[in-house]
Parts: sequence; structure tokens; C-alpha cells
Amino acid sequence: MRDGNTYRTAIQSPAAFLNQDRAIEALLRSRYGEWFPCYQLADLALQYCRAVNSIRKRLKREGDVEIVENKVERVNGQAHGAYRIVRKVDALLSSEPAKPPDGKTWAEICAERDAKLAAQAEAPILVLVP
Repeated sequence: MRDGNTYRTAIQSPAAFLNQDRAIEALLRSRYGEWFPCYQLADLALQYCRAVNSIRKRLKREGDVEIVENKVERVNGQAHGAYRIVRKVDALLSSEPAKPPDGKTWAEICAERDAKLAAQAEAPILVLVP
């Protein structure tokens, strides 16, 4: 009986992972700073998250000048993810403050809560008797 499985060795070899990492990094750098949807990265490597993590670690070792950013947008209840490589300075300067998911301010959220509590307090209390 032969040692190991040739197919498994081929697809799980460190060299295969490096090629996937390089292919994903080349794609991200081909249009520097633009967002790439996850499905495009999945065409190159189904474990694109592993490849992105590997690229992030390598960029950090090389001086931490560039970063791989990711974002998730909700479209009709579906999560649409995307990645890009940018200079760290550009990413920090273009960051936006976090907002509540539905875009309401804290005062609006508190006002809604207070209105619901007031409506519950005004509702008649029902008592069940046998």
C-alpha cells in the first residue's frame, strides 16, 4: 500500500497554499484600494479567509505599512463581504464612526423604548378568574 494520498498531498501541500495566497494578493493588488467581493476570492481559493489571514500576517511582518480590510454589507437579509489592500494611513484617515445598524440616533432609540413602555403601562390589566 502506498504512503498517503497523492491528491490530498497535492491540494494540502504548503506550496499549494502559497500559490493561493499569492493569487489572492495579486488580485487584491491588481486594483489597489478597490473592494473585491468574497465570491471572486473564493474562485481562487475556497479557504480564502485562511489566505487573507496569511497575507495579513506577512504584511505585518514586513513593516505594518499596508493592511487587508474587510467589510460586510447587508442586502435583503444577505451578508455580502468584500476585501481590499490599502495603506494603513489611508485606512485610518478614511474610517467612519460606527452608527447603529438601522441608522437611528441614541435619542430616537430611547424615545421608542419609552413610548413602548408607556403603552404597556396604559394597557388594561386582565385578571383571569376561575
